[in-house]
Amino acid sequence: MSIYHCSIKIINRAGGRSAVASAAYRSGEKLHNDETGLTHDFTKKGGVIMNEIILPVNAPEEFRNREYLWNEVQKIEKRNDAQFAREIEVALPVEMNREEQIECVRNYIKENFTSKGMIADWALHDKGDGNPHAHIMLTVREVDSNKKWMAKQKSVFANARDEEGRPIYNPDLPSYNPKEKESTEKYRIPKLDENGIQITPACEEDYFVIDVQTTTAQIDKTLDILNEVINNALFDDYELEKTRSEILSKIKQRRDIPMNVALENFKTAIYENSVYSHTNKILEKTLPSITRTNTLDYYNRILDSKNIIISINGN
Repeated sequence: MSIYHCSIKIINRAGGRSAVASAAYRSGEKLHNDETGLTHDFTKKGGVIMNEIILPVNAPEEFRNREYLWNEVQKIEKRNDAQFAREIEVALPVEMNREEQIECVRNYIKENFTSKGMIADWALHDKGDGNPHAHIMLTVREVDSNKKWMAKQKSVFANARDEEGRPIYNPDLPSYNPKEKESTEKYRIPKLDENGIQITPACEEDYFVIDVQTTTAQIDKTLDILNEVINNALFDDYELEKTRSEILSKIKQRRDIPMNVALENFKTAIYENSVYSHTNKILEKTLPSITRTNTLDYYNRILDSKNIIISINGN
């Protein structure tokens, strides 16, 4: 019997994520993002068995075009923190044959989502490692009888989330016990994992940062895990695309702000021929051509021991 897992996530603009990039990665296709001008090409990604878009009865047929669908979603969501889609990732039993797995997911989507007006874009992934699973992207808006987007509806899942899709942490509630059969809404979602450790890597335009939260009792174990994280960075293609899209989106948002224009001119004049003269115009031009190899080379250079700064806060 395969190990069951199911996760629900929000894909939003505030996190620097793109609905088009997410759809391209999950479907293993090449899609152009009208908002950023980037083309996300995941046609060489392995393990994508099949993909399809399932429409509710009211949805226009043109929404079967994946590139058109998610560009339209991004177009209607104007806010900087707008939610584009919900994503459900669920493991499939290896005991089912391929046809049964596909039929199972289709029925699940039709009974729970498209019947309620949502559009579902899903893909079946299987790398032959005993972990077949489905990625289901759902529009957060339903389509009405006039084939128009409706206002967003608030959905309530097992664990409470705020308006931006982030888990709500309430330290006054007890930790969730998976053996408890009652409603999970009375439990808090823990900040730390089952080992009392949380490690969150991130990167900015010119540096990497790894945020670590742990307890005194887990210091030694945390340092061992942190060492593994630092020395075995993979830089997944999807995460690189996500970061690239986030930075380009920020550049475009602040491009015409007078203060930023002044700073751009200042850097050009004062730091000419220096690395500090790299303006947003240069970043916007060069970011699309940066490869995974470029990122790894840079990462290995700056993660030299003499370049690492460790800041410890707390008791």
